[in-house]
Order: sequence, then C-alpha cells, then structure tokens
Amino acid sequence: MLDRFLEPIEMAGVPIGQRYQAYKMDRDKGDDMRRAAGVGKCNCYDYFITQGNVAVLIEETQFSRGYKDLLKKYDYLPEPIRKRHVEGLIRTENRLKAYGSLLVLYRLAAVSSEVRLLLQTKKYKFWIVASDAKGSQDTVFINNMEIQLRAELLSVLKLLTVKSKREAFQIIPTKEKLKEKLRS
Repeated sequence: MLDRFLEPIEMAGVPIGQRYQAYKMDRDKGDDMRRAAGVGKCNCYDYFITQGNVAVLIEETQFSRGYKDLLKKYDYLPEPIRKRHVEGLIRTENRLKAYGSLLVLYRLAAVSSEVRLLLQTKKYKFWIVASDAKGSQDTVFINNMEIQLRAELLSVLKLLTVKSKREAFQIIPTKEKLKEKLRS
C-alpha cells in the first residue's frame, strides 16, 4: 500500500536527489495518503520516513517568505502586536500539520496491516526544513520559532516522541543539512 506514496523528497519543488525518498503525505493531485486514510484534506507534513524504531515526519516550508507575507497582510496592526500575531499563526499552522500527520498515519494504520506493522511501537520525530533560510536574521527567527514550537508540540506529544527533546523536534536550516540527517 505505501509503495504508491514513495517518491523523491523535494525542496521548493526540486528533488534533493534520487536516493532521498520518503512517503509523500499531501499530494496536490492524484493518489493522496490523506484520502487513502479517509481523513480528507487535513493539514499535514509533506513526507514521512522510518529510521529504525522512529518515524520521522518532514515538512518543507519557506519560513522567511511566509513570515514576510503575513506581516504585509496584517500591516494594519501595530508592530509589536503584528509580529506576535504572525508568529502565533505560523506556530499554530505547524502544530496543526503535526497533529494532522499523526491523524493520517493512525487512520492509515487502522485500514492497512502493512502500515500498522510499519508504525507499531514507533516513536516520532518532527523535522521542518526551512528551505529559504538566508542570513543571520532568518537564523534568529528560525531559532526562536524552533524553541517555541518544540515547547508547544512536545507538551502535548511527549509520550509519542523520542526521549531527547532536541531530537524530537528540529527546524533544519538547509536541504544539505536534511541530506546529512537522512544519511545518518
């Protein structure tokens, strides 16, 4: 069942290399893992892979562009309020994607013995790849977002994740760093 979802991992629409493959969760067209799980078009991460006894959920995002676009959208708000509001929206969206991903995997396990066996007794890691990170300003934003998202996600999901908080949730700054993590 899962073979039909296996494909090369893409960042910003470009494959990072043929050897880097994962199960695609949220295809825009055609066969979709969410539909196969019976959950409709919920928010979820882009991919998942397994590494030993861990299932890794991978989301590619353009934090900088999204942040700047949202700041423009809410330009009528005073600066400090606008910044907090936009950061809160980004964190909420990423939490929903994490919860939606787990829903898809659990529902898929309920309808597929292959998936059930694959995910049985697995712990989870959540990786967000910030594919448009450039410069120190983006690095500061990403580091702050990582700290806040880790705290928010793991307060709810700590029983499902690996023991190390740092390993359980990470924002990965480049596709090269993602490749390193996939090789390990």
